[in-house]
Amino acid sequence: MPTTLDLRDLPAALRAHLGPRTAWWTVRSPFEILVGCVLVQNTNWRNVEGSLAGLRDASVDSPADLLNTTTPELTALIRSSGFQTSKERALRGLCGWWATRLGGTGPAIEAPVEASALLATSALLPETPTPQLRAELLGLRGIGPETADVIMLYLLGRGVFVSDTYARRLLTRLGLAVPRSYNALARLVTRQVDLDLAGWQEFHGLIDDYGKQYCTGDAAWERGPLAGHRLAPKDGGAVHAR
Repeated sequence: MPTTLDLRDLPAALRAHLGPRTAWWTVRSPFEILVGCVLVQNTNWRNVEGSLAGLRDASVDSPADLLNTTTPELTALIRSSGFQTSKERALRGLCGWWATRLGGTGPAIEAPVEASALLATSALLPETPTPQLRAELLGLRGIGPETADVIMLYLLGRGVFVSDTYARRLLTRLGLAVPRSYNALARLVTRQVDLDLAGWQEFHGLIDDYGKQYCTGDAAWERGPLAGHRLAPKDGGAVHAR
């Protein structure tokens, strides 16, 4: 008989099994989180680390520094992340937006620190409604819903749910009829889960960590602590998206 689990209790269940997640990126500044959100598209974080190291070596430590590079220079610096031509354009657009909206300077990269110390703890640009801010990001070249939401969550201080691949895999394994639409899944989760900003940040990290360990196939899933769990039916019926 499966063990039932309410969706609202999933963050606590993941935390109980994996422990608290306060840092899961090897970054040294908010700027590296910003550019990392673009560089990680269609690649893995190990390749991104090579690009970040190249940017550090070239003293590209802020949006203003990046905007002052030439196209050949920046393309060469981020080559290890792949798709460098399209990512170079996306980075210029994103850093231009950031410089206009928030200023182009950022903390200097001096020594490694835990990523948790770099994450937003309150909303930036509080006068701008979250939907408008998200729409601005989505209007930039190379910024899709997932990238926009990661930037919103970690850098702009907005409590949003990132409906990434690992989230979809985990929720599907737990019996949720996951909607095809990215935004529909985000709405479904945020209607039922109540977290503060730090909680949403940790929830995303926990989901991705669990997904990497246990959502890679049937055998991996069966080894995981949530094997045999099912999300509890909502309102007496099947767990479903509306």
